[in-house]
Amino acid sequence: MIGNRLELDNWSKLKAALIQCFSDRRDLDCLIQELTRTRPFKNEHLLSFGSRLQLLKSNVIQRISNDTCLAPLEKTCQISHYDKTALNTFIAGCSGTLRNNLYIKKPTSLEDAMACVNEFENFEMLYGSSNEQNKVYKTQNFHQKPTPSQNFQNQNNFSNATNFPHNNSNYQNNN
Repeated sequence: MIGNRLELDNWSKLKAALIQCFSDRRDLDCLIQELTRTRPFKNEHLLSFGSRLQLLKSNVIQRISNDTCLAPLEKTCQISHYDKTALNTFIAGCSGTLRNNLYIKKPTSLEDAMACVNEFENFEMLYGSSNEQNKVYKTQNFHQKPTPSQNFQNQNNFSNATNFPHNNSNYQNNN
């Protein structure tokens, strides 16, 4: 118990004793392994997954910052490396289209990637489910030619062929 110890007569000794008693007992390698192997839980929202990664990243950064054996330049280099590791772990936890969109957007930090995910989700909520045309594009492979019902030339409602010279029988559609 800390309260019964007489040698804790100043703040620095008390602080060191509290850190020793209540700090994380895992070593740096264990924290790094947890940061790189973490995946989202089933049905976990991606922003919650990102928050878990932020916590793991902060544990790693705290451990590196408190390491007295490292020079300041080494600390900066390692912190930058583990920032990128957390970002890559987050992107790997995303699925399908969202992961591809994040690769295209090229976020520079975990926080930027989380903001992009939030932006994509908001876009999907606003435009994805309410617009009938988007439902067609979600199911259609964009590398295939559109079906005749989606082809604008087949939906032509004009019956007067004399106003449109390309609609005569001599014109061949090359689709």
